Amino acid sequence: MTVRMSEEQPHDLAREQVSLWNAHDVDEVLAHLTDDVLWSTPAKTVSGMRAAAGLDLHPDLCVRYFRFPFKCAASLSILSVSNRSVGCRGITLDDCWTTGSGLSVPGPCGRPPTGRSGCRHALARTAVGGPHLPAPPERNRVSSGSRPLLGSLLLVAALVAIGVGGPVAADPSEDPTGRSTRATVAATTPSAAARSAVTVTAKGTKGRVDSPRNLKQKRKVVPPRKVTRPARCTKAAPTTAAGWKNLFDSLGSRFAAGDQLTSTPLPDGRLLWVLGDTIQGKLTSTGAVKNWRMARNTVAITDRGCISLHTGKGGRSLIPEPGRGHWYWPMAPTLDGGKLYTFSGRFKAAAGSFAGVGSELAELRYERGSTPTFSRMHRTPSTGTPETKVQWGMATARDGVYTYVYGTQKVVAPWTFGKALYVARVPAGKLTTLGAWRYWNGRTWATSGAKPIRDAMGGVSTSLTVDKIGGRWVAVTKKEEMLGTDIVALTADHPAGPFKETVLAKAPGNVAKGDITYSVMAHPEVRLSSGKLLISVCRNNLDGDRVLRNFERGRPYFLEVTLPR
Repeated sequence: MTVRMSEEQPHDLAREQVSLWNAHDVDEVLAHLTDDVLWSTPAKTVSGMRAAAGLDLHPDLCVRYFRFPFKCAASLSILSVSNRSVGCRGITLDDCWTTGSGLSVPGPCGRPPTGRSGCRHALARTAVGGPHLPAPPERNRVSSGSRPLLGSLLLVAALVAIGVGGPVAADPSEDPTGRSTRATVAATTPSAAARSAVTVTAKGTKGRVDSPRNLKQKRKVVPPRKVTRPARCTKAAPTTAAGWKNLFDSLGSRFAAGDQLTSTPLPDGRLLWVLGDTIQGKLTSTGAVKNWRMARNTVAITDRGCISLHTGKGGRSLIPEPGRGHWYWPMAPTLDGGKLYTFSGRFKAAAGSFAGVGSELAELRYERGSTPTFSRMHRTPSTGTPETKVQWGMATARDGVYTYVYGTQKVVAPWTFGKALYVARVPAGKLTTLGAWRYWNGRTWATSGAKPIRDAMGGVSTSLTVDKIGGRWVAVTKKEEMLGTDIVALTADHPAGPFKETVLAKAPGNVAKGDITYSVMAHPEVRLSSGKLLISVCRNNLDGDRVLRNFERGRPYFLEVTLPR
């Protein structure tokens, strides 16, 4: 697919990529590059992934962005690379790493080029100290081992200025004339008359830039991925809690037992349900599970009255286990910017049980009518944090131009079994841009200093659901996690509360037999004949063998509840 770029789009794209380089966000930088593209200039050819390989080795690299009018193009994007140790502002020529530019730059680095002949040479040369600019002093030269990294960084920086990345706020403090003595790399954007010369060719989520004059690309021939789109189901969707229980039970051996069941509607009208531990195996007449195996996470798709369950390859987890004995339990699926994600808690075994070690954001490949598959993981503000810190993404809600992301935190205190609740909001399409997150601090949305909107004493479960229903914000949870009995609705006029609590139902466990209930989720996208709200309740036993002897102990059940007026 070929997409024609607007005049402003390259600048927006360049600004976000620059912010990713400066944040040393390797995962996000790599998300815009792909190894089967070879970036070619007169000086060197570099494969896409290699450009980011040395970010961790050079934490002092600093990339700047600014722009100014240029008579032979709509405008000019300037990317400045410097040493962070001397600061990103007021850098003198002796303090910056210079690079040769394909543009005819007669003066010191940063001086605006003149003449129309430069329009044909938008890419930077990768040598340190190019033919048109003085070389940096010896004390500031990069080592020979650093040179490929810097060259690649400058090369990619020049490339992103004509089409890779996403928008972030521009730095208004930059000199619009470009006269500061900073090392610069220039890349022209097309004027209205010449815009057809630059196009972006999209393949999945990996962007590629085609420019007949400025850029040569050597690509492997990759056959298009086959997408299986089954015919829509003709069975009527269940309209009762019992009907939904029967629908999930109809999966039989593919879903002998499992938990979580957080749902979200897909654009094609189907529902996606993310599941945690999913036991599969032969079901016997006595209720036992034989020849069983377990995936740490799966997804189910319901299409009206039909259901299908999907795992990773060979029945393994859909979101691959990252190693070191860690695994992911999906918590809250959501659509953002046309992409499908699910926040996922990362866990590890600990003293016969488990412990949280942060939350991450899993991106799933998805096309209308197709089966979602795993794509990659993104960081969240709580990646790598212990469960005693806020674990973001335990619930999400959309309202207009924002996604509200709820987090929970374990509080170690006597007789405290629930979790404290927090909330952040993110502009639509920016879920993976951590700098765009704003946290409720008790008074307003701020860049830091999140404060709990619900205390841990009598608090919420680890994961919950929050939805905007009938103009109100409604959180549904089981109070005090597994040790509580009350399923409650927390209603408010604001996503951060204050909340009014109403008991909806009871979900007691059986301590004597080890039976527990947990992970209560609301499903407002499901229409019931009663007009009530459908909720799901997960069940398990502290002794896993008891579940294998009676799989019903590990299967969720559904309830119909009435929300308070």
